[in-house]
Amino acid sequence: AAAGDLSASAGDESTVVGTSVLSAQAVAGLTVLADVAQNATFPDSEVALAKRNAADRLQQQEADPFFLARRAPAKAVFGPHPYAVTSLTQDTIAKATAGELRSEYARRFRPDQAILVVVGDFDATKMTASVESLLGKWAAPSTPPVAMLEKPAGLVPHAVFFVDRPDSVQTTLALGALGPTQSSPDFAATQVANAIYGGMFGSRLTLNIREDKGYTYTPGSGLGVRRTAALFQTWAPVQNAVTGAALNEIVYELNRMATTSPSPDELVRAQTYLVGNQAIDLQAQDSVARSLGRLWALGLPPEELGLESARIGKVTIKDVDEAGAKYFPAARHAIVAVGLE
Repeated sequence: AAAGDLSASAGDESTVVGTSVLSAQAVAGLTVLADVAQNATFPDSEVALAKRNAADRLQQQEADPFFLARRAPAKAVFGPHPYAVTSLTQDTIAKATAGELRSEYARRFRPDQAILVVVGDFDATKMTASVESLLGKWAAPSTPPVAMLEKPAGLVPHAVFFVDRPDSVQTTLALGALGPTQSSPDFAATQVANAIYGGMFGSRLTLNIREDKGYTYTPGSGLGVRRTAALFQTWAPVQNAVTGAALNEIVYELNRMATTSPSPDELVRAQTYLVGNQAIDLQAQDSVARSLGRLWALGLPPEELGLESARIGKVTIKDVDEAGAKYFPAARHAIVAVGLE
C-alpha cells in the first residue's frame, strides 16, 4: 500500500481527487488514484455514513456566524446562478441517494473532462508509462460532457440582507460584489488594490476599524475567483453596539479606494506581500499541484503559474486607480448582517 493520504473535494468548477506519497511509492499511489477515478462504486452503507457525517459537520458550521456571513453574499450577488450555492443544506444531504451519486459520478468523471497533475521527484518517461498503463483504457462515454456554466447576469442588489442569529453578542458584516476573473486584464491590479484595501494585515481597513477604532479583531477582504465570475467580499465581526459605525467605515474605505490613489509605499507593500505569499505557497508540492489543476479548471494555461507574480510587480498606481474605480464603489455591493435583527 502507498504510504500517504487520499483526499477528495468538490468546488464551484471541479472535483479534485488527490494523493500524496513518498517518491519511491509513486506508482502505488497512482494505482490507488486511478482505481478511485475509474471504479468508484458508492456502496449504500458508506453513502449513509457520509451523509450523517456531512449533516453533523454542516450543523457545526451553521453555528459559526463567520460561515453564515461568507455564504450569504454569494446568494445575494449571484442570485439564481449556480455560483450562489457555496455549501450543502440539510435538505440536500437528506435527499441525496447512493444511486444519484453513482449517476453523477458516471456523468462527471470522464477522461475528456479531467486532468492529471503529478508533482515530485520522478523519471518523466517511467511516470508517463505508468499513467498510460493505469489510465490508458479509461474511455469517455458517448454522452455529451457536462456543459460549462454561463456567466452570471451581473445584477447585484445594493441592499441590506439580514441573517437572524438569536442571542448573538456580535454582528458579522459581509459585503459582496462582482470582481474580475483571473483571465481579466485588470486582475493583477485588482489583487493589489484588494491588498491595499483589506487583503493584508497593514491594509487600510485593518488600520481603520481594528487598529484605530477597535471595532473588530479580524476584518478582511478577498477575491473568490470562478471561471466566469469572481466574488469580491469584505467581512468583519463587530460588537452589536458598533455595527452601524463599523459599516459606515467599511463603506468609507470602499469609496476611498474607488476615488483616491494609493501612496507609492502602499503599492510596494501590497506587491511585496502578494509576491511573497505566492513564493511561500509554491514551496509545497501539493500547493503546486492544486494551483496547476485550478488553472486548468479556470480555462487557463499552466504558464499562468509563473506569470502571476510578474504581472503583480508591473502594476502601477494608475492601474490600481482604474481597478478601484471599477470594482470598489460601495454602491456596487450587497450588504449582509449576521446577528440580531
